[in-house]
This record gives sequence, C-alpha cells and structure tokens, in this order.
Amino acid sequence: MKREQIRITRETLYEQVWTVPMTKLAETYGLSDVGLAKLCKKHEIPRPPRGYWVKRQHGKSVKRPALPASSVSEALIERREESAVVAPKPEPPEVIVGKRRGRSHPVVPARRATDSSMPITTAWVVPRRMQWIREADRRMMKSQSGFSPSTARRSARCACPCSEIANRPDGIGPSRAPAEIAPESTEIPRGGRRVAHGESVSFDRVEAAEHAAKVEPQAATIADSGGSFPGATACVARAAGHRSGSSMSRIFARCAAQAAILILCSFSTASAVGARTFEFEYDVTVPPLPEGAGDVQLFIPLPAADARQRILSEDIAASVPGVIQTEPVYGNRYYQVSAPANGEPIRVTLRVTVERRIAKARAATPEEDLTPFLGENARVKVGHPVLAPMLEEVRAVAGPGATPEKARAIYDWVVDNVEYKKVGTGWGNGDTFWACNERYGNCTDFHAMFTSLARTEGIPARFEIGFPVPEGQTEGRIGGYHCWVEFHLPETGWFPIDASEAFKNPEKRELFYGTHPADRIHFTTGRDLRLGPDHKGPALNYFVYPYVEVGGKPWKGDVEKTFRYRDVTAPASS
Repeated sequence: MKREQIRITRETLYEQVWTVPMTKLAETYGLSDVGLAKLCKKHEIPRPPRGYWVKRQHGKSVKRPALPASSVSEALIERREESAVVAPKPEPPEVIVGKRRGRSHPVVPARRATDSSMPITTAWVVPRRMQWIREADRRMMKSQSGFSPSTARRSARCACPCSEIANRPDGIGPSRAPAEIAPESTEIPRGGRRVAHGESVSFDRVEAAEHAAKVEPQAATIADSGGSFPGATACVARAAGHRSGSSMSRIFARCAAQAAILILCSFSTASAVGARTFEFEYDVTVPPLPEGAGDVQLFIPLPAADARQRILSEDIAASVPGVIQTEPVYGNRYYQVSAPANGEPIRVTLRVTVERRIAKARAATPEEDLTPFLGENARVKVGHPVLAPMLEEVRAVAGPGATPEKARAIYDWVVDNVEYKKVGTGWGNGDTFWACNERYGNCTDFHAMFTSLARTEGIPARFEIGFPVPEGQTEGRIGGYHCWVEFHLPETGWFPIDASEAFKNPEKRELFYGTHPADRIHFTTGRDLRLGPDHKGPALNYFVYPYVEVGGKPWKGDVEKTFRYRDVTAPASS
C-alpha cells in the first residue's frame, strides 16, 4: 500500500468543499466522503448543510458561513493507494450447437472443470423467463403421465397445471420461483424430458395445457376479480394447439401455454384466496374552540370501494350532523361537518366493515382517463433535471420507452437507492427533491420517487393512501398511515407495487412487485386535493388524516385521532 501526504491550506479546502460535492472531492484525494468530513471537522472547516446542492442547482442563493480562525493553517491529507490486483478475465462459455430433427438448439456449458483431466459437463439451459414453469412441474407433475395422484386436491381449486403457484396462500406469483439454472446433462431423451438435480422434470404437458385452456369457470373467475389480460386467451389457444415443427418449438409452445394460463390464474387468485374481512374504527375529536373564532369545517376521508375493497357496512356517529361529499377529480369520498365555534368539542366516529382482497394487476375501465396520472404535482416533479442521473441509470438497464422492463427497473432503482428511515425533519411529504437529495424517508417519499421517474418516462402512476391492517393479529391500534402506487401499461393494466415495504422486507421484494396483500385499507387516491367549495385553504398534499379549517383558514391545532381494527374473517370451511 502506497502512502502519499498532501498539504493544503484550510482556505483552499474550505473553497473546494463549498464548490464541489463531498463525494466527488473525496475521490480526488483518494478518501471516502466520511474521511473527508472527519478531516474538515478536525480543522474546523464548515461543510454544506443538507439541501445545499439542490438549492444551488435551482439557482437559489445559500448563505455560506465564514471560515473560523484556527491556529493550524494547513491540513495534512494522507492519501492511501492500494496496489491493484487485476483478476484474469473468465473465458466466455463455449457454445455448442447440436442437431436434433433437422433443427439446431444451443447447449451451453453450465460448469467448467478445474482439472483438465476431468470431462467438461454441459447443460441444456432453460430460458430465465420459463424457469418458474419448470419449478411448477417439479412440484406438481412427478409422474410420466403428467398428473400424479397428489394433484387432485390442488386441481380442484384451479383446473390449471400451474395451480401450485397461482393458488399459493400468500398470493405470490411466478416471480417467487427459484431462478437457478442447474441441469447437468447434455443428453436430451425422447419426450422432451430434462434431468435437474437428479430429478426428472417433464415439459411434455400439451395435454395438461389443452385441458386447462378448456375450463370454462376461469372466464367467470377473471370477471369476478375485476380484471383481464388482453391477448392471454389467444396465447393459450395458439401455444396449446401447436403440435408441429421441431422439438424445441414444441417445448417453447408448451411453456408459453402454461405461462399464459398462469397469467390468467393470477387474476383469479384474489377471488379464490386472500379475501379478508375486518372492522375499522376512525375516531376524531376537535377540541373546543372559543365563540367568535369563526365557522369550523371538518373534513374526514372515507374508505374507497372498488373491486379490491368492498364496504360491507358503514356507520358515522357525530356530535354535529354532517354530510357525505365526493371530491371531483379522483372521486374520493369524505364526511364534512360544518358548525360555528361554540366552545364545544366536535366528535366523529366512523365504523366500517371492509372485505379486502389481494390486489393483482387488472385492466383499466374503458372510460378511465389516465391523464391525471401522468402530470406533475406540487411535490412530485415530472421531467425535471434533478431526475436526470436516476433516469440515466434506469435507461441503462431497461432502454428507452414506456415498457414493463422500464417500470421494473424504476422499482428496483427506488428499492436499492432509497432508505426507509424517519430521522430529523423533511421526510414524509412525498417530495421528489427530498427523495433525490436525501435518499431516505417513509412510504410517501419512496413512492414520490417512483411516480416522478415513471411519469417522466410516460408511464401513468397512481398514488393511493390508507392504513396498514396487520395480518398476524386479530385486533389492535394503528399508529399511522401507509401509501402505495399502481402504474399502468397496455401490457399489464393497472399493476400494483409497494417499494417501501419491499425495502423493509427484502425477502418479499418480488411479492410487492405485482401484489398488494390484504394487509391494508384504501381511503383516498391522488395528490393536491381540493374538497369542494367550503375548502378555502391550499390543496391538500394527500388526504388521510382529518383536515380542519376555522374561519376559512387551515387550523394548526392538534386534532385527537385514533385508529383501530378487528379481524372478523370467517374461518375457512373444512
């Protein structure tokens, strides 16, 4: 390791720190940003505060503290350079093209022996997008005929060769299947069979796919779930009926048939399993206000009702009668109480019974306008230069255009680069600038970042907010809100994601891309909300807590609010 000492005046280092970001400046001296920060602290050199570089980028002036006097005039930087060890580049895998029935197929070595005297073992590699089909076969279809006796009970739930995955209790789809590529035999026996981990796995499933494609109840189940997947039925028909051509063509057709059937089944999963019923109580108390303070307007959000969430009962008890209103842009419902301040508290208790289902991808309604989900909000920026570095990384992975691959790349970027924590002030507003600069916050900041990137790339993204309802307990008190997002593409329909929960639960990262579990209650949609003509103050950033105006101005006092739930899901019949 080489050591190099650099002497620099405090004045020079002070100027550099305030003109070049710490991370970049540290690289020029061969230090980490933490090491450079310690050096500045040691020599009493003030550093830029949080938000400094964003303000400079937007042309705002920022006051710079003067360099304090010190008995030491120079800073000594010890630069360490480790000798680079260049690892030899691995040899590219050898590709052997074999012939079978007049068509070629690639056979790629899965492992290269370190001992030259040992034979090189090769493997027929299953394409990544179809590995989960092999996993479904391994679990369900052990027998050579295609159906083992143990599949009878599973088939009763969903007449589909992929029911083992599509009907899993946690609602996890194919993305949770193992992604290993490990068959280690170059032999390709008759019947399209491959050997993996010493276990025989068959792709000869045309009969199973054809049988599943003919099952009529699937169409009704998809209709009940409130969604569809355009083109999936045609894909099943084409793939399941493909019997001519080479062996490889038939194998890919069979895989495509099973994949299409699984997609269809994933829409019916929410109807088949995962429904949950619970009671939710929302209690609000506005403390007494002195007479003459002006008219009091109290706005309380009400839960949404759609294909994912059914309101079984709703009861509102209030000390002052109110009315149910509807916000015009997104159709959010709310309860409004109007009363003069008279020295008495205002109490409102909302009790609802909700049936919540696992939310999967679903088609947009024909009359639905996607324009509101492409535009900019006060705190959610679209097409702003501050997003350029993030978009460059995303486009390097997924290329240009509004595609499913782009949406996934944005989700992965947010989960990998934003940290869930609540430190100091500034987080929790769902602010793009905050998320870009600080890279931490709560669910609103995660999903502001996702929404800004998605909308900039032409992908509609919809913000929804409500409350978490834990699944592992029968009742309890809820501390605060939770929010999530759906994006829309023609290929996917409305597709649910929850980036902040994916960060907090890394083992469920795939679950929260394409699934909203039944562990939540949805109240309102959208940002920058205005609640009718009696709402005189500024638009609401989001609407999940009570909002109070007194005399036409937002009231800054404390509103007592509590949230409770009780699970009343009926036990499953045996």
